[in-house]
Amino acid sequence: MKRKIKVKITIYGHLLNGKREFHIDVYENAEIRHCFYELFEKYPEIRDKIFTKSDNLKDDVRVLLNGNPVEDLRIKVKDKADICVFPVSAGG
Repeated sequence: MKRKIKVKITIYGHLLNGKREFHIDVYENAEIRHCFYELFEKYPEIRDKIFTKSDNLKDDVRVLLNGNPVEDLRIKVKDKADICVFPVSAGG
């Protein structure tokens, strides 16, 4: 059974044809990283902006899952989950 996941990316709009929100179908036991892999299939040019070569989040990118900060991309996603990707902002 597939799950419908919403991914919102607040950065790199110029690489995503101006889109900010994407709806992705993933399988029942999918993890957050699998949602990104699905997105990277359509938009491979953003992979190296979000992930390191070893498939970890880059230091200047943050991810929220249903409004909660995520460090571990192996967390399983539930149906209708919301993932938000945004840049780290510096204060000052």
